[in-house]
Amino acid sequence: MFFQKKNAIICLAVLSSLTLSLTAKPSNTSARVVDFTKCFTDSSYGKREQANFNQMKEQMEKAIQDLSEQMKESAAKLDDEFVRDALSPEAEAELQTKLQTLSGELQRYQQQYYYMLQQANMKTMQTMSEKVKEASHSIAQEKKYPLVMNQEQVFHYTSDLDITSEVISKLDEMYVTEEAALAKSKENATTSKAATK
Repeated sequence: MFFQKKNAIICLAVLSSLTLSLTAKPSNTSARVVDFTKCFTDSSYGKREQANFNQMKEQMEKAIQDLSEQMKESAAKLDDEFVRDALSPEAEAELQTKLQTLSGELQRYQQQYYYMLQQANMKTMQTMSEKVKEASHSIAQEKKYPLVMNQEQVFHYTSDLDITSEVISKLDEMYVTEEAALAKSKENATTSKAATK
């Protein structure tokens, strides 16, 4: 009887400790998760990379649009009977050559455009991946996390394991430090240039 009571008390103690461990917050031995996409869209680094990408895209689109407009003008002249009748045969041949040249340039620009977009996108993702990795590593060392994973590689996790907001804060700190160093470097270069004059 005494042993049964003792065993019951031990069982209750074990069960209550298991319940506590299951409801407790994750320990530092748990892996953490980062939403890379959110880091890209919400961090200062990501916003800078997006702005650079969009600026390059707009420049390429403008060049393609300018060529398209020139082609339309040349084609419209060739299609207009009054204009064509007013042109000498040499001028008409010159206009047709110009139209063919513009068409070739447009095709070349369009190929370059897609290639450059692809390259710029890859470079942007690589840069952001390195920055997120650096920020995650810094937080993991500071908080003694053994593992930080990209959310895209995880099928399930609880929200308390998500450290995305911490990583974004760290990225923004890194960005401010980097920008300050760049500004200081430019200032020093300007000062030394002025001193040599």
